[in-house]
Amino acid sequence: MNQIPWLNDRRYEKGLHGLLEEYKSHEEREALITLLERFIHHEHRDRLDAVDYLADIINEKNFTHQDTLFIATSDGKESDGSTAGLYNFKSALAELGQYWKEDNLIPSLNMSFERCTSCHIKNVVIFDDFIGSGKTIVNKVNEFRQEMKARNVLHIKIYIFSYVGMKFGVEYAAKALDQEIYCHLLLQKGISDYAASNPEGLMPTIQEMEGKLGNKWKKLKLRDFSLGYKKSEALYQLYRSNCSNNVFPIFWWGNDALKKHRVTLFNRL
Repeated sequence: MNQIPWLNDRRYEKGLHGLLEEYKSHEEREALITLLERFIHHEHRDRLDAVDYLADIINEKNFTHQDTLFIATSDGKESDGSTAGLYNFKSALAELGQYWKEDNLIPSLNMSFERCTSCHIKNVVIFDDFIGSGKTIVNKVNEFRQEMKARNVLHIKIYIFSYVGMKFGVEYAAKALDQEIYCHLLLQKGISDYAASNPEGLMPTIQEMEGKLGNKWKKLKLRDFSLGYKKSEALYQLYRSNCSNNVFPIFWWGNDALKKHRVTLFNRL
Protein backbone atom coordinates (compact mmCIF):
# COMPACT_ATOMS: atom_id res chain seq x y z
CA MET A 1 0.00 0.00 0.00
CA ASN A 2 2.95 2.34 0.59
CA GLN A 3 4.43 1.33 -2.75
CA ILE A 4 1.22 1.94 -4.74
CA PRO A 5 -0.52 5.04 -3.29
CA TRP A 6 -4.03 4.47 -4.74
CA LEU A 7 -4.19 1.13 -2.88
CA ASN A 8 -3.84 2.98 0.41
CA ASP A 9 -7.60 3.24 0.83
CA ARG A 10 -9.81 1.47 3.33
CA ARG A 11 -12.13 0.29 0.56
CA TYR A 12 -9.29 -1.73 -0.97
CA GLU A 13 -7.85 -3.14 2.24
CA LYS A 14 -10.00 -6.29 2.45
CA GLY A 15 -9.68 -7.02 -1.26
CA LEU A 16 -5.92 -6.65 -1.19
CA HIS A 17 -5.72 -8.87 1.88
CA GLY A 18 -7.84 -11.45 0.05
CA LEU A 19 -5.49 -11.44 -2.94
CA LEU A 20 -2.46 -11.94 -0.71
CA GLU A 21 -4.17 -14.82 1.10
CA GLU A 22 -4.97 -16.54 -2.20
CA TYR A 23 -1.63 -15.96 -3.88
CA LYS A 24 1.25 -16.59 -1.51
CA SER A 25 4.14 -17.85 -3.64
CA HIS A 26 6.99 -15.54 -4.62
CA GLU A 27 6.06 -15.74 -8.31
CA GLU A 28 2.41 -14.96 -7.60
CA ARG A 29 3.24 -12.03 -5.33
CA GLU A 30 5.66 -10.58 -7.89
CA ALA A 31 3.01 -10.93 -10.61
CA LEU A 32 0.45 -9.13 -8.46
CA ILE A 33 2.84 -6.27 -7.71
CA THR A 34 3.69 -5.91 -11.39
CA LEU A 35 0.05 -5.69 -12.49
CA LEU A 36 -0.97 -3.39 -9.65
CA GLU A 37 1.89 -1.02 -10.48
CA ARG A 38 0.65 -0.88 -14.08
CA PHE A 39 -2.96 -0.12 -13.13
CA ILE A 40 -4.46 3.16 -14.29
CA HIS A 41 -6.61 4.11 -11.31
CA HIS A 42 -8.90 7.06 -11.90
CA GLU A 43 -10.95 9.19 -9.56
CA HIS A 44 -13.66 11.76 -10.24
CA ARG A 45 -11.24 14.52 -11.26
CA ASP A 46 -9.70 12.25 -13.91
CA ARG A 47 -13.14 11.61 -15.36
CA LEU A 48 -13.79 15.35 -15.53
CA ASP A 49 -10.54 15.78 -17.47
CA ALA A 50 -11.94 13.34 -20.04
CA VAL A 51 -15.19 15.34 -20.19
CA ASP A 52 -13.17 18.51 -20.83
CA TYR A 53 -11.29 16.79 -23.66
CA LEU A 54 -14.53 15.81 -25.38
CA ALA A 55 -16.03 19.26 -24.74
CA ASP A 56 -13.11 20.72 -26.70
CA ILE A 57 -14.01 18.41 -29.61
CA ILE A 58 -17.62 19.65 -29.42
CA ASN A 59 -16.32 23.20 -29.75
CA GLU A 60 -13.97 22.34 -32.60
CA LYS A 61 -16.75 20.69 -34.59
CA ASN A 62 -19.11 23.63 -33.95
CA PHE A 63 -21.87 21.36 -32.70
CA THR A 64 -25.00 23.24 -31.62
CA HIS A 65 -28.01 22.40 -29.49
CA GLN A 66 -30.17 22.49 -32.61
CA ASP A 67 -28.25 20.03 -34.77
CA THR A 68 -26.56 17.56 -32.38
CA LEU A 69 -27.64 14.60 -30.23
CA PHE A 70 -25.49 12.59 -27.82
CA ILE A 71 -26.61 8.97 -27.56
CA ALA A 72 -25.46 6.31 -25.08
CA THR A 73 -24.80 2.81 -26.38
CA SER A 74 -27.13 1.33 -23.74
CA ASP A 75 -29.96 -0.88 -24.96
CA GLY A 76 -32.21 0.81 -22.42
CA LYS A 77 -32.94 -2.38 -20.49
CA GLU A 78 -30.41 -1.89 -17.73
CA SER A 79 -28.16 0.68 -16.10
CA ASP A 80 -24.69 0.79 -17.65
CA GLY A 81 -21.56 2.89 -17.88
CA SER A 82 -22.58 4.68 -21.07
CA THR A 83 -25.70 6.20 -19.50
CA ALA A 84 -23.82 7.09 -16.31
CA GLY A 85 -20.99 8.59 -18.35
CA LEU A 86 -23.35 10.60 -20.51
CA TYR A 87 -24.73 12.23 -17.37
CA ASN A 88 -21.34 13.91 -16.86
CA PHE A 89 -21.88 15.85 -20.09
CA LYS A 90 -24.65 17.92 -18.52
CA SER A 91 -22.40 20.39 -16.74
CA ALA A 92 -20.00 20.54 -19.70
CA LEU A 93 -22.81 21.42 -22.12
CA ALA A 94 -24.16 23.99 -19.70
CA GLU A 95 -20.76 25.68 -19.71
CA LEU A 96 -20.68 25.66 -23.52
CA GLY A 97 -23.86 27.69 -23.84
CA GLN A 98 -27.27 28.43 -22.40
CA TYR A 99 -29.21 26.73 -25.18
CA TRP A 100 -28.07 23.17 -24.61
CA LYS A 101 -30.74 21.05 -22.90
CA GLU A 102 -31.20 17.60 -21.43
CA ASP A 103 -33.06 16.79 -24.64
CA ASN A 104 -29.68 16.73 -26.37
CA LEU A 105 -28.72 13.66 -24.30
CA ILE A 106 -30.47 10.38 -25.09
CA PRO A 107 -29.90 7.33 -22.83
CA SER A 108 -30.24 4.59 -25.46
CA LEU A 109 -30.12 3.98 -29.20
CA ASN A 110 -33.73 2.79 -29.38
CA MET A 111 -34.94 6.04 -27.88
CA SER A 112 -33.00 8.06 -30.44
CA PHE A 113 -34.28 6.73 -33.75
CA GLU A 114 -37.42 8.86 -33.96
CA ARG A 115 -35.58 12.02 -32.90
CA CYS A 116 -32.97 11.49 -35.59
CA THR A 117 -35.55 11.65 -38.36
CA SER A 118 -35.80 15.40 -37.80
CA CYS A 119 -34.23 17.41 -40.60
CA HIS A 120 -32.63 19.66 -37.97
CA ILE A 121 -30.37 16.90 -36.60
CA LYS A 122 -27.11 16.81 -38.53
CA ASN A 123 -24.68 15.31 -35.98
CA VAL A 124 -25.06 12.24 -33.78
CA VAL A 125 -22.44 11.41 -31.18
CA ILE A 126 -22.59 7.76 -30.13
CA PHE A 127 -21.03 7.50 -26.70
CA ASP A 128 -19.59 4.71 -24.55
CA ASP A 129 -17.60 5.35 -21.40
CA PHE A 130 -15.18 2.45 -21.99
CA ILE A 131 -14.21 0.68 -25.22
CA GLY A 132 -12.74 -2.75 -24.57
CA SER A 133 -12.45 -5.17 -27.48
CA GLY A 134 -14.31 -2.71 -29.73
CA LYS A 135 -17.03 -5.24 -30.54
CA THR A 136 -19.83 -3.40 -28.73
CA ILE A 137 -19.21 0.01 -30.28
CA VAL A 138 -18.96 -1.53 -33.76
CA ASN A 139 -22.26 -3.35 -33.30
CA LYS A 140 -24.00 -0.25 -31.92
CA VAL A 141 -22.81 2.08 -34.66
CA ASN A 142 -23.76 -0.43 -37.36
CA GLU A 143 -27.17 -0.86 -35.75
CA PHE A 144 -27.68 2.89 -35.84
CA ARG A 145 -26.51 3.14 -39.45
CA GLN A 146 -28.87 0.37 -40.56
CA GLU A 147 -31.82 1.93 -38.77
CA MET A 148 -31.17 5.33 -40.33
CA LYS A 149 -30.85 3.75 -43.78
CA ALA A 150 -34.13 1.89 -43.28
CA ARG A 151 -35.80 5.20 -42.38
CA ASN A 152 -34.17 6.89 -45.39
CA VAL A 153 -32.31 9.30 -43.10
CA LEU A 154 -29.12 10.00 -45.03
CA HIS A 155 -28.09 13.48 -43.87
CA ILE A 156 -26.66 12.61 -40.42
CA LYS A 157 -22.94 12.49 -39.67
CA ILE A 158 -21.91 10.06 -36.93
CA TYR A 159 -19.17 10.68 -34.36
CA ILE A 160 -17.89 8.32 -31.66
CA PHE A 161 -16.83 9.53 -28.22
CA SER A 162 -15.37 7.60 -25.29
CA TYR A 163 -13.58 8.41 -22.07
CA VAL A 164 -11.23 5.40 -21.98
CA GLY A 165 -10.45 2.58 -24.38
CA MET A 166 -8.11 -0.32 -24.96
CA LYS A 167 -5.76 0.73 -27.75
CA PHE A 168 -6.24 -2.52 -29.68
CA GLY A 169 -10.06 -2.25 -29.37
CA VAL A 170 -10.23 1.39 -30.45
CA GLU A 171 -7.98 0.70 -33.43
CA TYR A 172 -10.08 -2.31 -34.43
CA ALA A 173 -13.33 -0.33 -34.18
CA ALA A 174 -11.95 2.66 -36.08
CA LYS A 175 -10.87 0.40 -38.93
CA ALA A 176 -14.07 -1.67 -38.94
CA LEU A 177 -16.26 1.45 -38.98
CA ASP A 178 -13.90 3.47 -41.16
CA GLN A 179 -14.06 6.54 -38.97
CA GLU A 180 -12.17 8.35 -36.23
CA ILE A 181 -12.91 7.63 -32.58
CA TYR A 182 -12.39 10.43 -30.07
CA CYS A 183 -11.10 8.78 -26.91
CA HIS A 184 -9.36 10.62 -24.08
CA LEU A 185 -7.16 7.74 -22.88
CA LEU A 186 -5.85 4.68 -24.75
CA LEU A 187 -4.71 1.76 -22.58
CA GLN A 188 -2.02 -0.76 -23.31
CA LYS A 189 -2.56 -4.45 -22.67
CA GLY A 190 -1.28 -5.15 -19.18
CA ILE A 191 1.19 -7.87 -20.20
CA SER A 192 1.49 -8.20 -23.98
CA ASP A 193 2.23 -4.52 -24.62
CA TYR A 194 5.11 -4.50 -22.13
CA ALA A 195 7.56 -6.38 -24.34
CA ALA A 196 10.60 -5.27 -22.36
CA SER A 197 9.37 -6.85 -19.12
CA ASN A 198 9.32 -10.58 -19.92
CA PRO A 199 5.65 -11.16 -20.87
CA GLU A 200 6.52 -14.80 -21.64
CA GLY A 201 7.24 -15.33 -17.94
CA LEU A 202 4.37 -13.27 -16.51
CA MET A 203 1.57 -14.58 -18.73
CA PRO A 204 1.76 -18.26 -17.64
CA THR A 205 1.91 -17.19 -13.98
CA ILE A 206 -1.29 -15.13 -14.29
CA GLN A 207 -3.05 -17.95 -16.12
CA GLU A 208 -2.04 -20.37 -13.36
CA MET A 209 -3.41 -17.90 -10.82
CA GLU A 210 -6.72 -17.95 -12.71
CA GLY A 211 -6.79 -21.69 -12.04
CA LYS A 212 -7.70 -20.89 -8.43
CA LEU A 213 -10.91 -19.19 -9.59
CA GLY A 214 -14.25 -20.93 -10.11
CA ASN A 215 -14.95 -22.22 -13.61
CA LYS A 216 -18.39 -20.64 -13.42
CA TRP A 217 -19.77 -17.62 -11.60
CA LYS A 218 -23.46 -16.81 -11.93
CA LYS A 219 -24.03 -17.32 -15.69
CA LEU A 220 -20.44 -16.52 -16.65
CA LYS A 221 -17.77 -19.01 -17.70
CA LEU A 222 -14.22 -18.22 -16.70
CA ARG A 223 -12.77 -19.35 -20.02
CA ASP A 224 -14.58 -16.43 -21.69
CA PHE A 225 -12.83 -13.95 -19.39
CA SER A 226 -9.33 -15.37 -19.11
CA LEU A 227 -6.91 -12.40 -19.11
CA GLY A 228 -10.02 -10.22 -19.38
CA TYR A 229 -12.84 -10.41 -21.92
CA LYS A 230 -11.45 -11.12 -25.40
CA LYS A 231 -8.03 -11.33 -23.69
CA SER A 232 -8.01 -7.56 -23.28
CA GLU A 233 -5.53 -7.59 -20.37
CA ALA A 234 -7.07 -4.36 -19.09
CA LEU A 235 -5.60 -2.68 -16.01
CA TYR A 236 -8.02 0.17 -15.40
CA GLN A 237 -10.45 1.10 -12.66
CA LEU A 238 -12.55 4.17 -11.94
CA TYR A 239 -12.86 4.52 -8.17
CA ARG A 240 -16.10 3.03 -6.81
CA SER A 241 -17.42 2.11 -10.24
CA ASN A 242 -18.47 -1.23 -11.72
CA CYS A 243 -15.29 -3.04 -12.78
CA SER A 244 -14.99 -3.74 -16.50
CA ASN A 245 -14.96 -7.41 -17.52
CA ASN A 246 -11.95 -6.54 -19.69
CA VAL A 247 -9.88 -6.43 -16.49
CA PHE A 248 -7.96 -9.55 -15.40
CA PRO A 249 -10.53 -11.70 -13.55
CA ILE A 250 -8.29 -12.32 -10.53
CA PHE A 251 -9.25 -8.79 -9.48
CA TRP A 252 -13.06 -9.16 -9.72
CA TRP A 253 -14.19 -12.78 -10.24
CA GLY A 254 -16.74 -13.65 -7.56
CA ASN A 255 -15.88 -17.21 -6.46
CA ASP A 256 -12.93 -19.57 -6.13
CA ALA A 257 -12.39 -23.11 -7.38
CA LEU A 258 -14.21 -24.44 -4.29
CA LYS A 259 -17.19 -22.20 -5.17
CA LYS A 260 -16.55 -20.04 -2.13
CA HIS A 261 -17.19 -16.29 -2.23
CA ARG A 262 -14.11 -14.16 -2.88
CA VAL A 263 -13.58 -10.75 -1.29
CA THR A 264 -12.30 -9.00 -4.41
CA LEU A 265 -10.24 -5.88 -4.91
CA PHE A 266 -12.83 -4.51 -7.37
CA ASN A 267 -16.52 -5.29 -7.65
CA ARG A 268 -18.75 -6.12 -10.59
CA LEU A 269 -22.46 -6.83 -10.84
